[in-house]
Amino acid sequence: MWRSLSPRLFGMAFLALLILALAAGLSARPVPTEMDLRLQAWAMAGADLDEILCEDHGDGNRGHGDGHCPLCNLPAPSGLPVVAPSLLDAEQRILARVVLPQVRRAAGHARDPAIPKRGPPHLI
Repeated sequence: MWRSLSPRLFGMAFLALLILALAAGLSARPVPTEMDLRLQAWAMAGADLDEILCEDHGDGNRGHGDGHCPLCNLPAPSGLPVVAPSLLDAEQRILARVVLPQVRRAAGHARDPAIPKRGPPHLI
């Protein structure tokens, strides 16, 4: 009897069981705890996270601009100067004294064709 069933039928049955197992596993959620229910009710009543996070920094901090709350100051701009894409004098000196002579020396030496290039081992 097993020989008469095709492998395609076994594959379809396996796929159906796999879909059923994934659907059952993904649809299951844990039972909410009492704290989860309280937080959900508190959020549905109109409370905001700002009341929790900023309540101990001043008088409620509804303006969030007085500079007393460190959490409210996180997204504020840091005041650092904008970095320009130009090279600084120190970087130009390093390039001129260190890097450029090495590039010129490497370009001046021709590679010997008898010596193979170095690299990872070649597997046949």
